[in-house]
Amino acid sequence: MKRIIPALFIMILPILFYGCWDRREISDLGLVVGAAVDQAELAGKTGVEITLQVANPVVMTAGQGAAAGGGGTGVISGMVPFWTISETGETIRSAISKTNYRIPRHLFWGHNRVIIYGDKAARSGLVPFLDRITRGIESRDNNFIAVSKGDAGKILELESPAFQSTALALNSIFLDKDGWQGILAVDLADFEYRLGTGITSPLAPVVEVIPQTSALFKEKQAGLINTVAITGLAAFDPDGRLVDYFNERESMGLLWVMNRVKNREMTIPHFAGGIEEHISLRQVNAKSKMDVSIGDDGLPVFEIKTQARFDVMEHFGASRGLSDVSVIYDLEKMAASQMINEIEAAVKRSQQINTDVFGLGEEVQRQLRREWPQYKEHWREIYPIVNVTIECETRIRDRQLAVEPPGSRTEGAGQ
Repeated sequence: MKRIIPALFIMILPILFYGCWDRREISDLGLVVGAAVDQAELAGKTGVEITLQVANPVVMTAGQGAAAGGGGTGVISGMVPFWTISETGETIRSAISKTNYRIPRHLFWGHNRVIIYGDKAARSGLVPFLDRITRGIESRDNNFIAVSKGDAGKILELESPAFQSTALALNSIFLDKDGWQGILAVDLADFEYRLGTGITSPLAPVVEVIPQTSALFKEKQAGLINTVAITGLAAFDPDGRLVDYFNERESMGLLWVMNRVKNREMTIPHFAGGIEEHISLRQVNAKSKMDVSIGDDGLPVFEIKTQARFDVMEHFGASRGLSDVSVIYDLEKMAASQMINEIEAAVKRSQQINTDVFGLGEEVQRQLRREWPQYKEHWREIYPIVNVTIECETRIRDRQLAVEPPGSRTEGAGQ
């Protein structure tokens, strides 16, 4: 009997503690989907202003259209599916703590998608601003990072035409359009890796508030409605301080070298009978490689070799010619020339602002291990003067269903 009673007690005890005793109902949570961090002045001292975009789970679960951040009205009994809140503090954590006085829900960061840093904060250095994010147990290293040319908080305060949440709209762009044109998605893991090398300069996409040009919105309301757009790349130094921005053309050149191009279209001028027409090409695949050698001056010499294949997507003209091999050959040369110009623009810009965004130093470390120690400590002085040559090989693979413009088919039909 003495043995049975303790055994029963042991069996019953887990039942008493069974269940979600530490559970939090979803209706009690404030799901953070986006965060914006700006530098703020607090009584003459430098502080932090954080803006959070929070999802209302009650509306999200009850409203069918609001489940994905768009589609339906997302409004139930006067409630909205997303709202923003801003607070200031000496640190990010202290600013977040102040929101507890104003939010009747527990903030949950497990669903955060995008972190946007304002220009001032980025120029002062992102290392202090990254500590809270990397230290938090609810944070994820697949959060996308972006930089705003103005105040980052204003980005989240906008309502996207396609998504009621600006953060989810940016998340969708980064997920679906990474490698399209000059768009480069950078998550926390990518940024921290580059920062940790001490050689390769980190990058982040730039988001800006721009006028919404949709005719539908113009008809509904007077004036223009603002929206957000990706407008280039922000280049940082190895210590995590924002140096300057790459425009769209320079960003495209950078993506060629990084092997991050997934969907790129370019328009090539074509002269027929003295008339300028335009032909649009779409990149099918592309790859780049980099060879490193030592020049006569003792410095590394880089040779970037890029190959790309294109399809003809549109011939904006009426002349014949795409069935002519010589015309295709000229288009291939012009496409290669445009690629070289874009890569050269990116290289020139990166050397001007002394940011090794291409990872050339890491290439020296990999390909010339014995020589790398003599360059390592002086790489920032060496990088702006290294010689970089570029070669591009292009091929036009397909002209789709139409070889020539529709009206030109009847010309020379009997020939």
